[in-house]
Amino acid sequence: MGWAGRGAGVVRVLSIDAAAASGALHHALEAGLLQAGSVYGELAAVASGRLAGPYRRR
Repeated sequence: MGWAGRGAGVVRVLSIDAAAASGALHHALEAGLLQAGSVYGELAAVASGRLAGPYRRR
């Protein structure tokens, strides 16, 4: 599960570890375009309300 969503310059993924191992995030990390620490968070954290989503500010 390495799907990455990006909106308003924020990267959200289903699983940071899985996305870093394969998929779009993996390629961005490998190319030096992003660092793993620059990922906003996992989608589960947004869905549960632990992190603000794209339409809600904390």
